[in-house]
Amino acid sequence: HPATVASVVPPAWIERAGTRSSLLAGIELRNGDVIQAGAGGAILQRLPDGASASLAAESRMRVFGLESVRIPVPGAAPQAPDASRAQTTLRVDLLAGTARFANQEEDSEFGFMIRAGDVLASLRRGVLRASLEADPELCLLAGRALVQRQARLLTLDEPDTCFTQTGVRQALPAGAA
Repeated sequence: HPATVASVVPPAWIERAGTRSSLLAGIELRNGDVIQAGAGGAILQRLPDGASASLAAESRMRVFGLESVRIPVPGAAPQAPDASRAQTTLRVDLLAGTARFANQEEDSEFGFMIRAGDVLASLRRGVLRASLEADPELCLLAGRALVQRQARLLTLDEPDTCFTQTGVRQALPAGAA
């Protein structure tokens, strides 16, 4: 199940194997691709199980890998046909700007590994916004995410909670200064 570019608001580009070209809807992303939305641009990717990743204007992201692995199902007999299930993870590196990662499906087998600067986040189900506007900031909008910076590992499980260089804080409500 590849990650596919679902829609593009130009200007937007893809860098693949050293060549930069305009990004078009329908392109399947590969390991090593760098996608970029220019001023006023935006990119929406559709992923397995209804998950999505979107890139805001003036943002860049590298796709490190779309991996499928089989993981054991707790309590299943080891030789049973349903002893393991597929799990797919998209690994990305946010290089600049802001991206939003979403997977709201209850039974989804999909997840994200997101690097933003020196912060690493894992999101299995929920919505996470990552930003490199100044310092790395990852805000959980829904669900649950694991966030790591250096040796510090935290679980974000409260909506509108952000992880920043200075620690964890509640996000400001919409319209707040």
